[in-house]
Amino acid sequence: MPKEYTSELIDDSEIEHLIECANTAPTHGKNEPWRFVVFKRESVPLLAAFLNQWYTDNADKVFKAQEEKEKVLK
Repeated sequence: MPKEYTSELIDDSEIEHLIECANTAPTHGKNEPWRFVVFKRESVPLLAAFLNQWYTDNADKVFKAQEEKEKVLK
C-alpha cells in the first residue's frame, strides 16, 4: 500500500528477483509477453514531467469531462 512506501532504495538484485517471479507467474488468458520498466529515483521526476506534458497535450482525447480534466491536471 502507498502508505507503507518509504524512501529506502531497493537493491537491483531484489528488483531483478521480483521481475523474474512475475515472469514465471501464471497468467490469465496467456497475456504474455510481459514487459517491465523500472524507474529509479533519479528518473522519477523525468517520468512525472513527461506524463504531465503528455496528459496536457492529449487532455481532450483522454478526459471526457472538463471537471475530471481539471482535477487530474492540477
